[in-house]
Amino acid sequence: MIKILRQLGVGRLWWRIRQLPQTLSLWNIKARWVKMRHLSSIIRAAPIPAGQGEVEIHMLLHHKRVFEALWALYSFVFLAGQPFRIVIHDDGSLTVADRQLLQKVFPGVSFVGRIESDIALENYFQEQGLHRCANMRRNLIFARKLFDPVFFSKSKWILLMDSDVLFYRKPLEVLQADNLYSCDNGYRYCLDENQMIELLGRPCIERFNPGIMKIQRKEVAFNQVESWLTHPGFWKKDGTGNYYAELTLWAMILTTADATPLPDTYRICAPDPAQFTYGHYCGGGYWASLFYTRGILFLKQRLFS
Repeated sequence: MIKILRQLGVGRLWWRIRQLPQTLSLWNIKARWVKMRHLSSIIRAAPIPAGQGEVEIHMLLHHKRVFEALWALYSFVFLAGQPFRIVIHDDGSLTVADRQLLQKVFPGVSFVGRIESDIALENYFQEQGLHRCANMRRNLIFARKLFDPVFFSKSKWILLMDSDVLFYRKPLEVLQADNLYSCDNGYRYCLDENQMIELLGRPCIERFNPGIMKIQRKEVAFNQVESWLTHPGFWKKDGTGNYYAELTLWAMILTTADATPLPDTYRICAPDPAQFTYGHYCGGGYWASLFYTRGILFLKQRLFS
């Protein structure tokens, strides 16, 4: 019976019906309007060279997030007021037009292609005997946010950024020469606190969030990651990586690097741009919609006035 209902599309219809209140909500309608009316306006911003700088910004990017990524990167680089080398890691979905847009706004931006990175990392892991690292990267897209920036980086400092973040003031703390990370609003690790202590020999940093972080490349040792990956908590029953495996591994690396948490002005889904330095608009729903309904509208006035 269930199989027949699925063939008739009843499940999809029921899901759409349940989504109607959210779809018709005022915040969702406004977010859609901002996307149509303002999201692409970032391509009219004055270009910022992105081929040089002591710190590299790395971002894993999907085709559907290109304009959001432009806003995220531009808000940071513009307000930081100093040069950065920007490296975009293509998840395999970016088009020629996507790359041209990124190059228009950030002349000199670098790209790491999906095929290029797969070949390079597979060969490296094979040569080094890092078979668990290879398996994690093959089976968890987010693992590319851990291995690829470190492998392809040419700088001492790496700054990792998601495409759903926005900056509203000069990020003075991020510009300091420290290992830094932003904080989450809950516990997201795939291991519990005792398991983390067992692996690390000390408590792990609390509530790491991957929206923005900065670390020296030398702090990341793939052989250490390989040993941590012996713990079954990083894996699902089918042998693929746990959804939070990459996040948990970064939290452990940042712990060993004695990283410092960014202040409360760096906030998950910051509600009032005027009161915060940064917002990470993750998780979907109303709070994620603030990226458009408040963040972009606030920044557009500041960047284009």
